[in-house]
Amino acid sequence: MTDYQTVNDAVLDLYGEGRYSEALAVVDAAAERFPDRTADLAYQAACLLAVTGRPDGALARLVAAETNGDWWHPRLLLEDGDLAEVREQPGFGALLERSTVRSDVAQAEVTAPLVEAPDDPHGLLVGAGARAGARVPGRLRCAAAGVPRARAPSRRVNPDRQVVRQARSATEPLE
Repeated sequence: MTDYQTVNDAVLDLYGEGRYSEALAVVDAAAERFPDRTADLAYQAACLLAVTGRPDGALARLVAAETNGDWWHPRLLLEDGDLAEVREQPGFGALLERSTVRSDVAQAEVTAPLVEAPDDPHGLLVGAGARAGARVPGRLRCAAAGVPRARAPSRRVNPDRQVVRQARSATEPLE
């Protein structure tokens, strides 16, 4: 598997088929190839470990990633059904607290927009978590009501910024 999206699709397919051990093997194999996706891979591994009856291993995987600087939005940790038994493990509360602090700090940071607006704007372009060349997730919703046509921005894109937080208020919630 050459790119992260391919790995993610394979993991989700195996998960959907109930082939959790195979999905975990794909996640573990991908860890070295995608060092910029450690939070995603640790989260997937934790879910897979939890659904295979290893909530202690799931928490250990999350804590190891968190120790290296990764974090997750508290809603992921609190609402994902796969992690129900993990939430009962000693140490989960501390992980949740540290991750929540990191999440809050990251969301509070004012960042430069991913795209500078053209002088004559038409439509609305929203990017969330996508890197240059990455496929945009199906969950991404754009709203351009009342605009006759949308066009690509006429100024340069900043590939170093990953999220346009300011755009959230202009679109329906991302789930």
